[in-house]
Formats: sequence, structure tokens, C-alpha cells
Amino acid sequence: MVGLEALDFIQLLYKPPFPLDAVITSSILERYDQLFLFLLRLFRMQYVANQLFRDAASRTSFTQGLDPIAQRFRIEAHHFVTTLAGYIFHVSIESQWHHFQSQLDSVQSSLSSRQINTTISELRELHSKTLDRMMYSCFLKKRQMPILTLLYGTFEPILLFAKTSRMYARREQRVWSRMREEMADNTRILYHQFVKKAGMFVRVIGELERRGVGKAGEGVGDGLESGWFEDLLVRLDGSYFDR
Repeated sequence: MVGLEALDFIQLLYKPPFPLDAVITSSILERYDQLFLFLLRLFRMQYVANQLFRDAASRTSFTQGLDPIAQRFRIEAHHFVTTLAGYIFHVSIESQWHHFQSQLDSVQSSLSSRQINTTISELRELHSKTLDRMMYSCFLKKRQMPILTLLYGTFEPILLFAKTSRMYARREQRVWSRMREEMADNTRILYHQFVKKAGMFVRVIGELERRGVGKAGEGVGDGLESGWFEDLLVRLDGSYFDR
């Protein structure tokens, strides 16, 4: 399978023992599974983006240096995927989890000194809010479905281009000479689709920032700082795709 859903059969399953089941509820586990599936798809896109350059450099590849659009597609697709992955892994997930761990350390310290009496429900709420923050910054909330659909739509031409690149990298020269024109046409079409969708994604995220969606009180927990997706826009360099 070459589609984005190729690895969707893999599922995250965990049955928390007592008393963890009071903190790690079924709804929380469902959010973990959603995050796991999203990250799995992102890991796959990283592999595909890197494979584009390996195929171009292959000794059996006859596309090297022949199609400037294909080379531009490789560079821009790799930049888009690796930049998005870096934001998701380090900002959306890692920074939020570290913040959660710091909060747990504070709770533990307070309990040790008997300064407060933290209940199980408060710990569960703290855990839940952390996951909500992660899901929001990964575009996994229900009201963000159009954004996630647009993002996945941006991945589709990359996957199709990777499939054809992989196929032609393995062709013999006599076959490649007959298929070169067909591949150039397909690459041009897929590249324009990618540019259009990537530019649209950047513009949508930029509009969210300008409207201030995702700031405190917007349904993802109290105390959220402004500039929720500003880091992503800087990493992507919006003008690079918005053309």
C-alpha cells in the first residue's frame, strides 16, 4: 500500500492497572491512540521524503539532472515534511510533555511537604489538559478537521511522486527512454498540486494566528500563551510556499 493510511492497522493498546485507571481513562486512551496514529503517519512521511533523495542518487536512476521540476519537488517536499515533523515532535509533543512532568514534580513536592491535598480527579484533569494541548497543536481537535484534511491532502502528491520516483529509479535505461516524457508530465502535475495545497495550508495557519485562535479560553485549556502556531510558520517560512 502506498496511501497515507498504509499503516493504520497498527493501533496503540494499553489497559492501565489499578489505581492508574482512575487517571488514565478510556477517553484519555482514545486521545493517545489518535496522537499515535498521527505520529505514525508523520514518521512515514519523513521516511518517504528522505527516500526521494536516495532514489535520485541511485546508480540505477536515470532521472538525475534531467528534470529540474522533479529536483525542486524533492527539495520543497523534504523541507515541508521535515519542518512540520520537527515542530510536531519538539513543540507540540516534547515541550508539552516536559511541562506536564514539571507540574507533576511540583505536585509530588507539595505532597511530600504536606502543603496541599491533590485529588485523583485533579491529576486526571491535569493529564487531560496536557493531551488537549497536544491534540490542538497537532490539528487533531474536531473543529480542526478541515485543517488536518488539508494537511493530509498536501501529503498525497508527495506520496504519489515518491512512488513514481521509486519505480523509475529501478528502470533500465531502455525502458526509461520511453517513459521519460510521461514521468515529466506526471511530476509537473503533482508538483503543482503540492505547491497549491502547501500554500493553502500555510495561509490557513497564518490566518489562525492573525485571528488569535488558540489563545487562552479557546477550548484547549486555560493559560495558553498567544502565538500558538507562530513557531510553525517561522519554521516553514510561509513565503516559501505562498506563491
